Amino acid sequence: MRLPTLMHIFVAGCAGYIGSVLVPLLLEAGHRVTVLDRFFFGPTLAAAERVHGERLRLVRGDTRTFDGALLAGVDGVCDLAGISNDPSCEIEPELTSSVNVEGGKRLARLAREAGVRRYVYSSSCSVYGHGEGQGLTESSPRNPVSLYARTKVELEDTLLAMGRPGGAPRSTGGGAGPFEVVLLRLATVFGLAPRMRFDLAVNVMTKNAYVHRRITVDGGGRQWRPFVHIRDVAEAFRVALTAEASAVSGQVFNVGAASGNVRILNLAF
Repeated sequence: MRLPTLMHIFVAGCAGYIGSVLVPLLLEAGHRVTVLDRFFFGPTLAAAERVHGERLRLVRGDTRTFDGALLAGVDGVCDLAGISNDPSCEIEPELTSSVNVEGGKRLARLAREAGVRRYVYSSSCSVYGHGEGQGLTESSPRNPVSLYARTKVELEDTLLAMGRPGGAPRSTGGGAGPFEVVLLRLATVFGLAPRMRFDLAVNVMTKNAYVHRRITVDGGGRQWRPFVHIRDVAEAFRVALTAEASAVSGQVFNVGAASGNVRILNLAF
């Protein structure tokens, strides 16, 4: 069974850095989108709401507590929700586990029970930690060294198990179709978005160069870091949500390119 050409897509964490670019992209492709977010940073999707009207539904809520009835009739879920950097995660470890792991598991369980077919999770290249050598691939061992990365690893494992035949059963009302899980491990994202982040390397260097007329490099600058533009990330999510199951279901994809893997010191220069 093929996914419909025009889908109803549920995006959790939609008003953040990536979501504020992804949601308009999905709407421009003709999809109907329901978005769930706490909207801590304001109405970042207000422009999309004005343009796309009834095809965009904004819901203020939390993955740990939202009404699962919102998933009725949804074809695909994109999970961007969570506390999204190492320092923030370390401030409140219990809150981080609650949001990033328990909230993520609850969203996936409710989606599966509701009959959602495609489920795309926003993971991170940080799961590789201090990898051995260069050129890490999706099959390279994971070695998470931060709480943020460990939450990603735990949810990755849970989702892949749910997507395998014989995984957690659907409810009686959810149908018996497949639950197609796709994991995207993102390189460090950069670029302009309606909701900017300035804790990411390229973005903060650009901001500091403009505001302070100088760039500061911490840690010696010899560390390697992979980078990917935010619009390429949004397109990767769109493809993962809509591609044939044979190409993506149960798969893990690194989102980035070898050409974007540079030393921080070289990036500064």
